[in-house]
Amino acid sequence: MLKIIEKKNVFFGLLLSCLFIIHYHSGKNNPYNTLNENVFFGGDQWEYQSLAVNILNGHGYRLGGLEPWEEYKFAFTEKKEFKEYFKSKSFYTFYRTPGYPLFLASIYKIFGVNPEIVNRIQFIMIVICASIMPLICYYYYGATGIFSGVISSFLFMRYFVSDLRTGSILTESLILFSILIWMFIYIYWEKEPTPFRILILGVFSGFLLFVKGSNIFIPFTFILFMICKFHFPQKNKLWQIITYVLAIVLTILPWSIYASLKSNKNIFLSIQGDTLLVECNNYNTANTGNWTRLHQFPVEYLWYDRPAGSTKRNVKTVFNFYKENPSMILLSIKNKINFATVYRPIKYCLLFFILYLITYHISHQFHRKYHFESVNQIFIIFFISIIFLTLIFYGSRRMLVPFMYFMLIPSIHFIFISPIYINTLLEKFNLYKNND
Repeated sequence: MLKIIEKKNVFFGLLLSCLFIIHYHSGKNNPYNTLNENVFFGGDQWEYQSLAVNILNGHGYRLGGLEPWEEYKFAFTEKKEFKEYFKSKSFYTFYRTPGYPLFLASIYKIFGVNPEIVNRIQFIMIVICASIMPLICYYYYGATGIFSGVISSFLFMRYFVSDLRTGSILTESLILFSILIWMFIYIYWEKEPTPFRILILGVFSGFLLFVKGSNIFIPFTFILFMICKFHFPQKNKLWQIITYVLAIVLTILPWSIYASLKSNKNIFLSIQGDTLLVECNNYNTANTGNWTRLHQFPVEYLWYDRPAGSTKRNVKTVFNFYKENPSMILLSIKNKINFATVYRPIKYCLLFFILYLITYHISHQFHRKYHFESVNQIFIIFFISIIFLTLIFYGSRRMLVPFMYFMLIPSIHFIFISPIYINTLLEKFNLYKNND
């Protein structure tokens, strides 16, 4: 037995090392994985970089030019009005969650303010994620999973890695890496659902929300599954749920207190979710499926803050919009799904996963010999999280691609083992014919 385990470890060690080398060298040719020395002054990047450098220098969670312009390592910008305003203003802002700026600040603390090092680390994180796909497939699907895992690994690097933008100061790489860690902790808990393990899962779920607020649908869906699916004794299940929720809340609470005191308003994670909720549920979004900025702001407002408002008010705004325009509900759903699946790899990945679910459900009615392999609950959790994310907010490629990692694994495995399943079905029908 020990020799078999040793051989298995050697095999996976060689396989994962080979995949890492191949993906690392091939991925460097991707223009979105370049090692940039400077940060683009625009989009989301300037905010993340500004926050990180200001945190590093002890200024707190503040935007703006508190340090010399050169310290931020921004690329040259022709937008002089933005540059001048950046140099003259600074204040606390809690539009974004703190996970990624703190990640940047930690790297800068060790290596100095060097965006090139960040880009390299982000790229290595993604290559590691792609390289271990066969190991994940083996855990869930056994020996056949190794082949589908290798295929998934190459397809992920070919069709999805560009949207992770490892060569930019953007959070998608950290989102994927943190969700993958969450998955490993979930497996650790699933093997033996003790109070300590659910506590660890809850604490890391809090950190997952720090990385990106849109990850909130993962713990939310997990709680739904605990209520509906997991077969604990009722008392044990209740305490597991309470422990999990309390762990998340207590992990986030220090940040919530800090953000609320600094902004003089109640903030749980950030104000981005409140704003996006309104900007993703209105006439323009319902007709396009895409995020829509409702107003145009002056430079001071557009680049440093977003529309203020309580969660209660924004939820009420969305509710009233659909209440007054009920025909927009189905239109919004249709267009949001269309927008989310306009990129064909995402569309096919989700389509095959749905076929996997349908096939398993149908085959479950057959004799056990003809059952299709079940879809593990973790992948269903991620799939439902994607649905919530798309319909409540919107499903852009950048928002969905970190989740596609977890959809690609079962989808490719479904395609890989489909011929085997077709064979068993033919055998089944032949058996029925012989019985007649």
